[in-house]
Amino acid sequence: MSSNRIEMIGICSEEEKPLLLDELLSIGATDVIPSYKAVYFSLPSYTLFYKIHFKIKTASKFLLILKRSRLQSPTESEITSLVSSIQWKNIFDPNRTFTVEGVPADRNQKGLSSNQISKAVRLAMQAKFLSSYGTAPKVDLKNPNLKFVAYLSSNNFILSVDTCGISLHKRGYRTGHHPCPIKETLASSILKILGYDGSTVLFDPFMGSGTFLIEAGCIAQHHYPLLERKESEFGFSYLNLFNQELFKKVKKQLKEEAQNQPSLIYGSDICSRYVKEAKENLAKSHLYLKNIHVKTDDFFSTQKPAPTGLMVSNLPYGERLSHDQSIDASFYKRVGDKLKKDFENWTIALLVAQDTPYKMIGLKPSSKYNFINGGIKVKLLIFEMYQGSKKTSKNKAS
Repeated sequence: MSSNRIEMIGICSEEEKPLLLDELLSIGATDVIPSYKAVYFSLPSYTLFYKIHFKIKTASKFLLILKRSRLQSPTESEITSLVSSIQWKNIFDPNRTFTVEGVPADRNQKGLSSNQISKAVRLAMQAKFLSSYGTAPKVDLKNPNLKFVAYLSSNNFILSVDTCGISLHKRGYRTGHHPCPIKETLASSILKILGYDGSTVLFDPFMGSGTFLIEAGCIAQHHYPLLERKESEFGFSYLNLFNQELFKKVKKQLKEEAQNQPSLIYGSDICSRYVKEAKENLAKSHLYLKNIHVKTDDFFSTQKPAPTGLMVSNLPYGERLSHDQSIDASFYKRVGDKLKKDFENWTIALLVAQDTPYKMIGLKPSSKYNFINGGIKVKLLIFEMYQGSKKTSKNKAS
């Protein structure tokens, strides 16, 4: 790792990568280079290092690069030699627990396996500690303090450490009972695509556990959910570089950015159990809730909450289909009919599973985006509801 800059990797889905690029550039990252399901970048200070863990909403994790090198002919002994050259006593203490994940990029070619890579790194680390301290850190596969990632692609080797600990998509507000929730990072990405900033009314009539409502509230109120995460739940807190005073200063500054502005957010669901769960999640979100309204209601008989606004919703699919047996082609047709009849002058953004008859909605989307949610291929369909005809923009995906 360079002495005058902090080299990092942001991990995300391939579909959300352009959004992560934008976020990193806007926050002040440099040397930003996209890769497969990842973005390499540099930071000029540890103030910014702590800030990205709170402010970036589209990454699932960050990795701090400790060593990168080009190997002559990748072997376990060559990796062991390289890892042994690192001054591990400057990175973490032997009383910490750790694990190593080996990631071979060339999985379809002959070469080192993930187990061979991780074993070579682990043994080299422990041997170095034994020679320096007379004791070595223990491996913990279930709940380690630190997780190291050893990435090998052809002859390129990168050793990094996960600075997040718990994945960044786990904001801490969700109870986890809903059968098919939208991932928090994906909800935030969709709101970013839609240009939502809290200045317009937002409505989710299929809100489920309320993820869209909470992520929208975080945007509108300049609130960062991970500010409520315990210090010990971040991987960087177990590294010797951790500066607790600076960390607390950054948290204090970001908490002062929060605004209790009157962003009007509405949510409903036909299932009272989901409504109860959404209320529980909102109560745990640390948001200003006065202007966030939720209720039990049937979309097909509901009234729009304002003359114009943004509807964003994750339509039922996957496991939730077993809870909503009536969902079929006629359901999507009814959705389209309701939108045409009652949501003039609204922007509509619907997340649908690719293998559902969503075309029965009967509206031409102005834009489409492909994503993965919980292992399910989904599409984001954006409709502009207006009177008369209007040219639509070129589709982002087919």
